[in-house]
Order: sequence, then structure tokens, then C-alpha cells
Amino acid sequence: MIITNLYKKYEYIWLSLIVVLTWGFVPLFAKVGDLAGGQTTMWVNWFGVVGVIAIMAVIGELGNIKKGLPYFTFVKIGLVWPLAYSLAYFNAIKFGGPSLATIANYTWPAFAMLFSYSMLKSKKTGRDWAVVLLAILGVSIPVLLEGNLKILLLPLTLGIFAAIAQAYFNVRTSSFPNNWAWVLTFVVQLVTAIGATIYAMLFESITIPSLTTLGYLAFLGVVSGSVGFWAFIKAGQVAHNLGDKEEITFYILMCLTPLAQVFALLIPFWHVESVSPLRWIGVMLVSSCFLIYKILTREKNK
Repeated sequence: MIITNLYKKYEYIWLSLIVVLTWGFVPLFAKVGDLAGGQTTMWVNWFGVVGVIAIMAVIGELGNIKKGLPYFTFVKIGLVWPLAYSLAYFNAIKFGGPSLATIANYTWPAFAMLFSYSMLKSKKTGRDWAVVLLAILGVSIPVLLEGNLKILLLPLTLGIFAAIAQAYFNVRTSSFPNNWAWVLTFVVQLVTAIGATIYAMLFESITIPSLTTLGYLAFLGVVSGSVGFWAFIKAGQVAHNLGDKEEITFYILMCLTPLAQVFALLIPFWHVESVSPLRWIGVMLVSSCFLIYKILTREKNK
């Protein structure tokens, strides 16, 4: 009973930590797989579709798919995130490396504030805009100071686009009922799997990866995709319904993800990238911007 009450009281926090854990290996395994962005998206999301169906069957959620939900809205949202997001994100990893993609992608909470302002008519303060600028600074430092702007411009643009897509999804779905989370996860993954397959057929050469690579992609699809997507959707909804304070805490927790992702890159067994000091600075800036915001807000309210 105590554990149940603690879970319900801090549900969005536990869900956010699930997101951090399940998404922490995404850039690493995507880089190890070393496939084109479309193929990575395709394989990951087909595994995700199978995984989410299996999970929904076990927990008794499959019956909810038959209910009169706004599926057309789900499909439209799924075209933005995760389809367009994933194609941009995995190509950013392919062309610019996992750490740069991570830094660029995790400006999304800052962009979510901008979407919140325009879509939900939320009033923003100077501190809110300072968070956005700090996140942008986190991206700018490694790109500008490394002196490889021409080389990194494409992956940077893809990473920023991915961030905007994720921010849009978060704000757009934050007001959805909590019990839609699994069905929404299923629909957007199915949309992404189909869309990525079409993309890969048109613009890439589809190949059958090795069993080892398929294992990494299956992990990303089932764990990071099915479970991680669901936890991300529901955590955002619960935090939004609780109020602005909890939503900012949700963003702070989400900003732990880039730290987890970059540390995962250093695991000796894989060690796919030596993260430069400038990129570490970028990671720390995008990871801390909402924590700084929280501290400033608390000081003002005293």
C-alpha cells in the first residue's frame, strides 16, 4: 500500500526516470548498428510495434484500440513524432555523431516552452526565454568553437528539427487523457514503421542487418520505443495536469537523458565516440538549463 501510494503521488517522476533509463542507450545502439537513418527508424519501429502489441496484450490494453478514439489525429501527430523526428534524429547520429545529435535534440524542452506559448496561450517571462537562449548556447558552443560548421551544419539542422518535432508532440499530447497513452504509442509507432519503410525503399537500399545489429535494434524498439514512448507520453500528461511546477520538474528530469546518453557512449565495450570537452560543455548546458530556471523561480517566490 505504501509503495502504491508513493508511486501515485510521484507517478510522473517515476515515469520520467523510466524514460531516462530506456532512452539512455538510443544514440549508442543506433551508432553501433551503423545503418542509414531510414533503415534504423524502420527496424526500430517494427520491433516497437510488435513489442507494444505484446505488452498491451499482457496488461489487457488491446481492447482500448477498438474504442472511438481520434485515430486520425494520432496519425497526423505520428507523422511529426516519431516519424519525421526519428528520420532526422538517426540521420543526425549517422552524419554528426551521437553526442552532437544528443545535444541538439535536448533543446526540445526549451522549444516546448515556445510551443506552449503559442498553442496553449501560456504567458512566458524573461526567465523562460533565458532558458531557451541557454539551450541554444549549449548547441552553439561545440559547433562554432570546433570550427567544423560546414561539416556539422546538416546534422545540427537535423538534430534541431528533431527537437522541434519532439517539443510539438509533447505539448500537443500533454492535454490528452492519461488512458490514451498505450493506444497512442501503438498508433504513432505503426505510422512511423510504415512511413520509414516507404522512405527506406525510396531513398535507401534496404538490407538485412546482422543478428547482433538486429538485437540492438530490437532493444531500441521494444524497450526504448514501446516502454520509453509510453512513459514519455504519460509522464508529460500527468505533469501537465498537475500544474506548471510539476511540468518544469518533468523537463528537468528529461534533461537528465542527454547525460545518460553521453555517459553510455563511454562504456568501454562499445566506446563509439570520444566526447570532446566542448561537447561536454554543450551537454551540461542543455542538461542544466531547466534546473537553473527552477532555482531562479524558487528564489523569486521566497
